[in-house]
Amino acid sequence: MAALIGHSRPEFVVSHSKNTSGSRSSLAVLPTGVVAAIFFYRIVLDALLIRTYFNPDEYWQSLEVAHRMVFGYGHLTWEWTEGIRSYVHPLVFAALYWILRVLRIDTPFLVAWSPRMLQGAFAAIGDVYLAKLAQRFFGRGPARWALVAQLSNWFMYYCVVRTFSNSLECVLTTIVLYYWPWPGLPAVHAPLFGSARRTALVVAAAAFVVRPTSAALWAAVGLHHLWHLPTTRARLQFVLAEVLPIGALFLALMTAVDAWFYGQLTLVLNNFVSFNVLHDAGEFYGTHPWHWYATQGFPAIVGSLLPFVVLGAVVSRRWLPAVLIAWSNAVLSALSHKEFRFVLPILPLAMAYAGVALWHPIGAGRDQPFVPRVRKPRLDQRV
Repeated sequence: MAALIGHSRPEFVVSHSKNTSGSRSSLAVLPTGVVAAIFFYRIVLDALLIRTYFNPDEYWQSLEVAHRMVFGYGHLTWEWTEGIRSYVHPLVFAALYWILRVLRIDTPFLVAWSPRMLQGAFAAIGDVYLAKLAQRFFGRGPARWALVAQLSNWFMYYCVVRTFSNSLECVLTTIVLYYWPWPGLPAVHAPLFGSARRTALVVAAAAFVVRPTSAALWAAVGLHHLWHLPTTRARLQFVLAEVLPIGALFLALMTAVDAWFYGQLTLVLNNFVSFNVLHDAGEFYGTHPWHWYATQGFPAIVGSLLPFVVLGAVVSRRWLPAVLIAWSNAVLSALSHKEFRFVLPILPLAMAYAGVALWHPIGAGRDQPFVPRVRKPRLDQRV
C-alpha cells in the first residue's frame, strides 16, 4: 500500500518550502489576483454564460425544492413523496432564496440565476483547492498547470456550476483530499477544527449527506489511512474519537433536517440505499454496460486532456490518485444506471495528473512562474 503513495519524490517535483514552524509546508500556490480572476471566471464567464439544458435533476432535486421551501410553491417529483432525497442540499439554495426574500430583492433574474452564481463561487473554491492539492502531490509548477487544465476542461466548465448535488460533492471532495494526512506528503495547517484530519472528516461528512454515494470513496481513503497508522491505539482513537462522533453528528443533523421538512421521521439514507443499491431501481432511467465508465464515461469528460492525464500519472510515479480514480469508477460501475456527472467528483484528480504532463516538458526540473516574466531590454541594446 505504501508503494501507491510513492514515498520517493520524482526528480522533477520541486521541494516544498517550509514555514517558520518547520513542520508544515507552505502551500500558498496562487496570488490574490489569480484567485480573484478564478472567481470572476466561474461566477460570470461560466455560471452566467451556460444557457443550455443538461439534466432535469439540476432543478427537480435542488431549485424547485428550495423554491417551495421559501416561497411556498414549486414542483416536487415522486422522489420527494417517497422520501429518497434529503433536504440538506436544497437547503443551501433555500438559504439563498430566504436572504433574497428578506432583502426584498427576489427578482425573477436573481431567483433564476443567483443559485448558479453561488454554485460558481463554490466551484471557484474547488479550483483553488485543486491547485493546493496538486502542489501537495506534485509541486508548485505542476499545480499551476493543473489549474490551467481544470479551468479549460470542457466538462468541468459545462457541469460544475450547475446546481447538481454532484457539483457541490466535487468541490467538497477536492477539499477533503487536500486536507487529508497522506503519508509521505507535507502536512497542512487547519486551525478551524484543530487538525487537518479532523477538518477533512468534517468536510467528508458534509459531502456524504449531500451525496451518500461518496461513502465509497471515503471508505477507501479511511481504510488506507488505518493501514498506515502506527499502532492499534492510534487506529482506535481515529475511529472512536473522530470518525464515529463526526459521522453521528452529521447523520443526526441530516435526520433532523429531513424530519422537519418531511413533517415526520424519514430515514432518507435507508430509502436511498434501498432504492439505488439494493433494488438498483435507477435502471428505470437507462442502463449502460459495466465497463461504460472506464471505456466511455470518464474518458469523455476528461476529453482532449486524456493523453496528458495518462502521461502525468506515468511520469509522476505517484499512483494514489490513479487508484482513487479507478476505485470510484469500479464502485459506480456496479450500478446499472450511469451518468457522466456521477464521476465529476474525481475529475480534479485527473486534472492534477494533466498538470504534471503539461508542466514537465516546460519545467525541465525547475519551478516555473505562473506568469512568464518579460525580460527587460538592455540599455545598450540597439533597436
